[in-house]
Amino acid sequence: VLGRGVSATVEKMIRKRDQKVVAVKHIEATGRQQNEAINRELFVADQRRAAMQCTQGRQDYARHLVEVFGAFASDGDSNGGSGASIVMELMAGSLGGGLPPMPEAVLAPVAKMLLKGLRFMHDDLKVMHRDLKPSNLLFDGEGTLKITDFGLSTRLAAPDATTDKFVGSMMYMSPERLRGEAYGFPGDVFALGVTVAHLALGEHPLKAALGADYHGPYEKRFWGIAAALRFNDDLASAAEATRGAFEAALAGQGCSPQLTDFVLRCVHADPAARPTVAELLQHPLCAGASSTGADAFLSWKNRL
Repeated sequence: VLGRGVSATVEKMIRKRDQKVVAVKHIEATGRQQNEAINRELFVADQRRAAMQCTQGRQDYARHLVEVFGAFASDGDSNGGSGASIVMELMAGSLGGGLPPMPEAVLAPVAKMLLKGLRFMHDDLKVMHRDLKPSNLLFDGEGTLKITDFGLSTRLAAPDATTDKFVGSMMYMSPERLRGEAYGFPGDVFALGVTVAHLALGEHPLKAALGADYHGPYEKRFWGIAAALRFNDDLASAAEATRGAFEAALAGQGCSPQLTDFVLRCVHADPAARPTVAELLQHPLCAGASSTGADAFLSWKNRL
């Protein structure tokens, strides 16, 4: 077993037909949920596969999504249970699980790789991920970062299209999602900002602000976020509180003005004020990032 979460287990297995070592993720789901999770994973897999056979330009973005070989309804993992099984490439590890603060020289190219994968999802596939967080960012043996877990993703027909289903990890949700309002691609951008801040700090950026509530039950964490970001107040107050909370967290780690500006743009309380992933790729943090970012990340990771 490679990992185990609340509703999923990942195991290393050998594919019989060619003896290829793969990762198999079993999601506990039944009926409609099961079919939807499979269909989402397979749609992204098919689109990624097609892009990898196209021009180098599309490949450079599509390769930052984990390759999925197939998905099927199953009887479960080695412990039993019913659900959906996702067969995907075996990766070396994830950015979740207590990594120390990531140096900006490493974080900048990591953010760039993440943005490339997210741009492929948003611009090419018209798909919103809806569950971006460190544990859903994996790296291979060469240090290439890839986005995984598309079971909660959703297709949006246009850049300003929205949905309103409450799914994903609460600690990375944007204010409009936490309020139960309609949301779109800017929700992923907010999660990206929280994730980049998390990697820079080595912990969730709102951990100190939430205090004991950070490790408390769901309801405690929800209202802790509400107090920290004031997302139920008017937009101006929410924007000020959100900016202040993230600015304070990043300042405590001594983050550069460039990195701080990147995060603050992503986590703006107003979704209309957040940049697109294409615009973020032009931000100084990413535009000036090393083209050998995978090497930089792998070198840093191997020294830990």
